[in-house]
Amino acid sequence: MRQLALSALLALTLWLPGAVAARELTEAEGEIVTQAFTLSLEARELYYAGRFAEAEATYRKVYALNSQLSENELSLASTLHNIAAAVAGQGRLLEAEEDARRALQLRIDHGGVDFVVISSSALLATILGDLNEYTEARILMQEAVELTLSSSDADQSELIKHVTVLAYYTAQDGYVQEGIAILNQIVPMLADIPQTDGVRLLNALGRLSSLNGQPQQAETYYREALNRQTAFDPSPDWSTRDMATVLGNLASILRDQGRIAEAQALFLQADAMLVKAGVLATETRATILDGLGETLRATGDLHFAFDVQRQSLSIRQAVFPAGHLKTGISFSNLGLTLLQGGQLTEATQALEKAVAIQRQNGDANRFSKAALNLSAAHAATGDFDTATALAAEAQSALAAILPPDHPDLTKATFNRAWLHLGAGENDIAADLADQGMQAFLANRWQMGAENTTGVSELRDTRRQVLASVVANWETNREAGMDAAFQAAQWAQASKAAHVAQRVAARFASGDGALAELARAKQNLVNRWRATDAHYLALLAKAPPGDPRIATLKTQMATLSAQIAEADAALARDYPEFAQLTQPQTVSVSQIQAGLAPGEAFLMPITTPDETYVFAITSDTATWAKSAMAEREMVTQIRQLRADLDPNGPARGAVALDDNFAADGAPAFDGDAAYALYQALVAPVADDLAAAETVYVVKEGPVSGVPLAVLLETPTDLYDATVEEFQAAPWLIRRYGFSTVPSAAAFLAQRGSEPARAATVTLAGFADPDFQGNDEAETPSMAALFTRNGAVAENVRGLARLPGTRREVVGLAKALDTPVDQLALGTDATEAAVKSSAALRDARIAVFATHGLVAGELSGLSEPALAFTAPDQPDAEDDGLLTASEASRLDLVADWVVLSACNTAASDGTPGGEGLSGLASAFLFAGAQSLLVSHWPVRDDAAAQLTVEALTAHAETPDIAKAQNLRRAMLSMIDNGDIPDHAHPSVWAPFVVVGSD
Repeated sequence: MRQLALSALLALTLWLPGAVAARELTEAEGEIVTQAFTLSLEARELYYAGRFAEAEATYRKVYALNSQLSENELSLASTLHNIAAAVAGQGRLLEAEEDARRALQLRIDHGGVDFVVISSSALLATILGDLNEYTEARILMQEAVELTLSSSDADQSELIKHVTVLAYYTAQDGYVQEGIAILNQIVPMLADIPQTDGVRLLNALGRLSSLNGQPQQAETYYREALNRQTAFDPSPDWSTRDMATVLGNLASILRDQGRIAEAQALFLQADAMLVKAGVLATETRATILDGLGETLRATGDLHFAFDVQRQSLSIRQAVFPAGHLKTGISFSNLGLTLLQGGQLTEATQALEKAVAIQRQNGDANRFSKAALNLSAAHAATGDFDTATALAAEAQSALAAILPPDHPDLTKATFNRAWLHLGAGENDIAADLADQGMQAFLANRWQMGAENTTGVSELRDTRRQVLASVVANWETNREAGMDAAFQAAQWAQASKAAHVAQRVAARFASGDGALAELARAKQNLVNRWRATDAHYLALLAKAPPGDPRIATLKTQMATLSAQIAEADAALARDYPEFAQLTQPQTVSVSQIQAGLAPGEAFLMPITTPDETYVFAITSDTATWAKSAMAEREMVTQIRQLRADLDPNGPARGAVALDDNFAADGAPAFDGDAAYALYQALVAPVADDLAAAETVYVVKEGPVSGVPLAVLLETPTDLYDATVEEFQAAPWLIRRYGFSTVPSAAAFLAQRGSEPARAATVTLAGFADPDFQGNDEAETPSMAALFTRNGAVAENVRGLARLPGTRREVVGLAKALDTPVDQLALGTDATEAAVKSSAALRDARIAVFATHGLVAGELSGLSEPALAFTAPDQPDAEDDGLLTASEASRLDLVADWVVLSACNTAASDGTPGGEGLSGLASAFLFAGAQSLLVSHWPVRDDAAAQLTVEALTAHAETPDIAKAQNLRRAMLSMIDNGDIPDHAHPSVWAPFVVVGSD
């Protein structure tokens, strides 16, 4: 979505008597002049106080007085200019445009000095820009800049103001690179210009970086602008609307990356700022409300979302002429909210208006997106004939303007497949899904693209490719299993791609041949996205046959080919790096070849309507469908997690209470555990009958719970005794489970060997010097992942984990490792981890600290481990070891233990992408296997489970590590001597990650 338009340059001009003063005034005329001047001063004060309606009324009195004087055209022009500014301030842009045009023409016709002509040109340009009339706005602003440069009394601040707006309008008019070139001319001035000009320039840099496909760079600029503008109050040079615009621009970037909580807070802050200042019926506020509505819809707060989006629509209907494209955007967003809320009639009506507006505006790209949304509404009402016809029209419109493998065209193809599946026309759906997959695979580099890909795109990719899974099930169940299996892997890759992106970025910022190649690919991807943005903008503005369209199309094809060549070079020269950062799929037969007798591979994949489960052994392969939809899966796992996490829903670990163990075993939702077994394992149980160790790829909600706690038969454990918990048919009694990040990672790790022999038994990091109390919650993840100077302070405020010291010290004693070789308390720092020689050569590495899961910020924020924060944080040590930083470690560890992690979101929703991301990073760094906790672990249970599992593998290396953990769990269930030892919250927190 486009960024917020710069608010109007409401530069007022103080009324002076002008030409009328050149002649002798009568006493009556002199009195009029005095009254007009006095009122002008009052109006000016009202305007700069944000009281636009009162300012307008006062300026109209000035105009009435001026009209009584002859030969007074320039004074009338000045007053009209000010009226236009006040009217625009109230959002009545069409009226403002008319007054601004009259003012400019009067000044030109009657010899206005350069300054006032510049001011009127800039005001009219900005009003036109807010009306999306970018071509005329660009031309007018260019004239204003040229006049400013040639004027003998040019003002530097005015020049900066006009140049930043010109750069933005140039980019919005389809000339993105030219806009950047304009802005780059004043970037060297940033260190020396006043604060308000610096904020204006930073905001402009952010907007053009976003248009150029560089959201991370845009975020950096917006945050710096936000930091700077907090140092001063609103003023004529940088108004409340300007300040709110910076907040809204940053919020939009974060929303598109999936960082919903942080985006929502910023949108709310921006709207509150506007309301307090009385800036109500303006496009600036409409855009803020629209963005807020989208974040609310993403969180499921549909009532609030509807309210704010309805306000946005009302403002735009009042501000813009009928049929304006921004009004169409509001109708579309409102329709999607109504559709998600099940209000199908109202949703269809709103979306029909959006389609009509975009069709009328002649923008094929916007029309197609609106039409696809409307087709979904028709499908929801059961009108599949209308839905499929409209979707076909949308795809045809896109095919006429886009390259054959463009992502938007691919998305439209998959959408048509879903609609035909809903209509029961499975053969047509299968053909469309196959077309979509072929186009998707031609551009699959976008899945591994650096941080230009937002999480919203990745989530949409998952939904798209799942159409191939469903279509193969419906039309080609047996022969289509392999195609469905690989499509399901692409769906899973889209969920974890953000971690791969950050790893790629981390390597690209380094030195050496790998860094150079990774950086080259990153630059190519950014150039492709910038060219694509330029191309789409041009399609909406340029006349038919404009040669730039064909040129850009050719450039995109060339860049795609160069990206494919870069991917091939990475895969050839750095296969391990390519495995982690470039999504790959493997076939069923390849998985079979990698399995030994007694092993099985299990991969469930959830869709909005059902769940599919793939089960593979060395000599069998099958897939099945269960009726549990994704939403029900989330509900069931959330209920189960509530009984497993001793601290309830929390983000990251909190301090555990030594008195957690109560006089009776906690309850356990046996119904949920059995329902999940029925959905995830029972459909393929016969095929797993001979397996002892099962390797599981888990994504989405399934990644938030260990399969060991599922129940094979219905069992009531609500008020159960220890003996009943012991006797329960836990799935751990049948299988040992090991989680693997992906099917491709499973095979890749099977063929890997440590780079060298381990020479150190144990390296441990525990009980960092956090200063929060036992009740302290993990700070806002939004704050933690801004990666600025506030990070260390937020990390420092985490809850203490004294039990982790006991856990690691106990493990050290069991392994005959001197305690003084551990990094504990203030010594447990990120810098110590990165520089530790013991860690580099350790057989077992333990990180007993907060594991932070990005959750709702999963898009481009990273999961991380928290350590003692330094007094002077820097890039090497800010207290957070992120997944991409962990990937740069050099390990040979047989085991890496991540204790005190948590894989649930802040509302208890099961997550796990953080677990998967950290695990993938440590595996890439050289670890053979990981032992990771799903929820905070009691230190008495952690010590027993980890010591038994780790030491058992050293004694019996030929036995799968999953079996070592399984035996430790069963020993605790059956023979434990600690309170509640048979409850799964005590024995089941750990999972093995890896293929060993």
